[in-house]
Amino acid sequence: MEPKAIMNPILEGNFYTSSKKNSFYQVKVDENYLGLLNTNGSLINNQMISIRDILGSRCARRRKRIGENCECHPKGKNRVLSFLENTLDEQDKSAYLHIYSYVMKNSKTGSPQKRHSFKLTLRFRLFSNYEDNMKEAFKWRNTLKQLVEKTQWRNPLLKSVENYDVDTDKGNRLLIVLNPKSGPGKSREIFENEVKPVLMEADIPYDLYITRARNDARNYIKTSNVLKWKRGIVTIGGDGVLYEVVNGIMERTDWKHVTKSIPLAIIPGGSGNGLAKSLSFCSGEPYDHNPVLISTLNIIKGFPIPVDLVRIETQSEVAFSFLSFGWGLIADIDIESERLRIIGSPRFMIWTVARLIGLRTYTGRLSFLRVPAEKVKEVVASDKYVEVQIQDSYLMEEENDKKSTNHVDCNSNSSFDMDSISLDTGCIRGEPDQVGRTESFYSLSSHKSAYHSDNASSSYLSLPETAKKSRTTIYGPKSQLPSLNKPIPKSWEVYQGEFVMVHATYQSHLSGEVYFAPDCKPNDGIIWLLVAKAGISRVNLLQFLLGLSNGTHLRCPFVEMIPVFAFRLEPLCEGSHIVVDGEVLPHSSIIQAEIFPGIVSLLNKLPPAENATSSR
Repeated sequence: MEPKAIMNPILEGNFYTSSKKNSFYQVKVDENYLGLLNTNGSLINNQMISIRDILGSRCARRRKRIGENCECHPKGKNRVLSFLENTLDEQDKSAYLHIYSYVMKNSKTGSPQKRHSFKLTLRFRLFSNYEDNMKEAFKWRNTLKQLVEKTQWRNPLLKSVENYDVDTDKGNRLLIVLNPKSGPGKSREIFENEVKPVLMEADIPYDLYITRARNDARNYIKTSNVLKWKRGIVTIGGDGVLYEVVNGIMERTDWKHVTKSIPLAIIPGGSGNGLAKSLSFCSGEPYDHNPVLISTLNIIKGFPIPVDLVRIETQSEVAFSFLSFGWGLIADIDIESERLRIIGSPRFMIWTVARLIGLRTYTGRLSFLRVPAEKVKEVVASDKYVEVQIQDSYLMEEENDKKSTNHVDCNSNSSFDMDSISLDTGCIRGEPDQVGRTESFYSLSSHKSAYHSDNASSSYLSLPETAKKSRTTIYGPKSQLPSLNKPIPKSWEVYQGEFVMVHATYQSHLSGEVYFAPDCKPNDGIIWLLVAKAGISRVNLLQFLLGLSNGTHLRCPFVEMIPVFAFRLEPLCEGSHIVVDGEVLPHSSIIQAEIFPGIVSLLNKLPPAENATSSR
């Protein structure tokens, strides 16, 4: 519960607000909150901003303005103030501190909570000269920065907290891998208009790599010194680009060190976006209102959490999956609707209707190792995160075994405006200075393009060309299952016959609208294997598909959700797609999958209870 007052403030000051003439307020800051109070010490409409919701702050001087209207006397809602570019107002001796936060706001209409941008501008004019006012503003900024940093995760590979300076530490960077062709092809616009401004508010430096072809991200991750991006590797696009990044890591001989040291993250720009939805669902963040914003905040304010991977082996290749494996109906819908990808997620609904009309069945043999009922009950009864036992047999091996046989060679084909409040000792609110340059994207014909953040520590470079893909050497954890040409253990169960679909997942959602495995946690060590056998009617199948939005699909007859550690699928017919994380695998007469718990880390905000007790 939020405190009613800040009793021992670290910072406090008196300011006027430009939104109300002659209104005087106090601003107080302690280790947990920034509070806006009336002169009697009471809160302004419960305005207590958690330090955990503050991204960053910036000191600036006001620019020259065109026009005579004072900002505390706006004339009409559509009035726009214009500023002379790159021209500072030397007549104004004030300094300004802009504080950026994203706060949870209750809806008046009864809809779920949403996160809203909340910008607070403090004007410092205690002294007669600009330099002393700016020193005071910087004192507030530096204190706020230290408080905010204590609530955020730092990679242990960076220097100690005492000597840490986010402005100068070159290692505290993100690598952003963007696929401009994902989904409806709007990843560039998503980055430029939605992601980049938030990163700038948080003072997070980054490097941006734009993919140019299939497997480009995979090759780049495989051949680059990814350890220099200690804050993490972020993908913008669909689930497929993260799939390439994960498998690029598993093609590295130092994959163990990379997976331990560098967290991954995803910002949705595709059609499905199942992983982004699953992670936000676990943290209790309101994803559906603004998926890109929530996912970006998860990266900035998040901590690395362990996430399971599934090793999938066919006769021609080995792949590592973080989301799902599909054969049958849902896989067909996913792949065959690609021709409609320009319309985004509605493509799935359109193709679902088509597949219901022309329903197909497939013959095959499905074998699996079922999870004991006791473990399933433990997972279901747990909170949205569970404790996992990481398999030390491969994570704790020494790095000198890189050249061992642990790899596979294969060919791989209110009265207060919540959006902006300005508090100062006068009536003019300044605009933040834009540091650096304004960037624009190169055209698609560019063969080398990289875009670096506008932070002072950033620079503009061209990232090197990636190596051409030839043969693939898969490292990563060694399989603990029998080889494909050997029989399964007797303890495994076998289903044989005709199926409408076999679909496995290790996340709760397959897409933003498909709540596929209600009991699934991102690190529970379980593959949730859904089997729909032939004989299900179109009415029941329609009921199943409609229930995917709320998790009631498991009540349908002929549908079974089986928790397993591993499975083997042997398609006895051709014609269906084999899909892993939205990517098609070549047809194989045998496919084998096993789960490796908590093998990678993804940046995500923790649930409230854990977030309150987490430490750096």
